[in-house]
Amino acid sequence: MRRFLPRPLILFFSPTTSFHTSPTVRFNFRTTSLTPGLYTMSESDHWRMRLNNYLQSNGGTRSLTWEVYQSGPLHQPVWTAIAYVKGVEYGRSTGSSQNGVKEEAARQTVSALYHDRGMRA
Repeated sequence: MRRFLPRPLILFFSPTTSFHTSPTVRFNFRTTSLTPGLYTMSESDHWRMRLNNYLQSNGGTRSLTWEVYQSGPLHQPVWTAIAYVKGVEYGRSTGSSQNGVKEEAARQTVSALYHDRGMRA
């Protein structure tokens, strides 16, 4: 049987002083994962999530299809992602990271969809 271990966490302590009659120290806790790249993106950088949220509120995510393919040598792949909404291409990106090109294609798609509706992304 395979065991799954939790990701290692680091607790950061930031002391803050309290202004009571006796000096006390309180700690604010925040957790950070040791896994690189996790919890580093701000909410505005999650373009695939924003695209899915937009489509859910405007007709459903079934209208979204992705075409993702790899070209180039295996040691240095070039990824291409194309986002289609109802069969129409709205975003296309090429780069060295599969997740990166999907995020960029999603960003282009969200921008184009908001532009079509006359709204700001």
